[in-house]
Amino acid sequence: MINKYVQLGLSTFRAFELAKMPRSTYYYKPKAGRKGRHPSTHTPLVNGDLVTNEQVVELIETICLDPFLDYGADRMCMELNNRGFIINKKKVYRLMKEHNMLYPKRANSAAQARKRVDSNSPKPTFPFQVIELDIKYVYIHGLQRNAYLLTVIDTFTRMSLAWGLDLNMKAKQVAELLKEAIKNFAVENQEEYRFRIRTDNGPQFIAKKLSDAVKELSLGHEFIKPGTPQQNGHIESFHHIVSKLITERYEFENLEAARKTFSEFYLTYNQKRIKKELLGKSPAQFYQLWLENKIGQEMKKNKQKFFFKEKPSRSIGSPSEDVLFALQNKENQNSKLYPELI
Repeated sequence: MINKYVQLGLSTFRAFELAKMPRSTYYYKPKAGRKGRHPSTHTPLVNGDLVTNEQVVELIETICLDPFLDYGADRMCMELNNRGFIINKKKVYRLMKEHNMLYPKRANSAAQARKRVDSNSPKPTFPFQVIELDIKYVYIHGLQRNAYLLTVIDTFTRMSLAWGLDLNMKAKQVAELLKEAIKNFAVENQEEYRFRIRTDNGPQFIAKKLSDAVKELSLGHEFIKPGTPQQNGHIESFHHIVSKLITERYEFENLEAARKTFSEFYLTYNQKRIKKELLGKSPAQFYQLWLENKIGQEMKKNKQKFFFKEKPSRSIGSPSEDVLFALQNKENQNSKLYPELI
């Protein structure tokens, strides 16, 4: 617009005034190339050492080799932080994107865009206060039939307390598995609290044999309303993970092969697979920190939030990682900086 009127004889000074445009804006010419500071080439560790981005990518690839650790950038960042790396989600996302290690984004369907149902899911305040049970079908290709996967989940620590996979799942088997879970994770001063299990209204859960076992263990038993699986949200979420990582990926020839895979999965889930809602820790790690009285909790907007009572001090250093790298001597540059962290 300014050029048009200048060509008609108007002075540039007067054109700037009429257009209310600063002179510097008119004469500004953007520079070619990427804007902002250059991406960092190294990543610091909490011990003060530095590793190259290539080493970070190698470690990410190693973590991703575990078939049951399907981490995106957020949880991968937490995993690297747990291993002693000072790195943020933005950088982890960039590295994973550059090396094609990100999962494709899920399409937002009309059902996903709707407002979520406000479920009355349990909000326990200590471990094993509310335990959820549910059964999932697992297809055994070699037998051409379904097997039944029963999982017992603690809604506080999200830990799998027990599981069973069989071609039949009767109330007696559910009762035995529940007793195994309580025996393996006995809680001190249990008589001071009221522990309860939560299930749907399946035939295995309403049977008298399970009711007798619940009374024998001095547990409470509550049933969700028919047609409301969201009230059993913790175990439903867990079985969604099972679908994504196992039933949609594996074909089992027999029950023994399926049990072997599930055994590896449950071990990884409890001991290694971190969760954002558990402060970037695995269920077993979170439970141990709780026993050490290092975890606090609070309610925010009717949602349970955990926090560290004492956050570990972590030196971030100067804004530029390249400056830190320049201060390292050649001996540190050429040494292997993080084998103990892998």
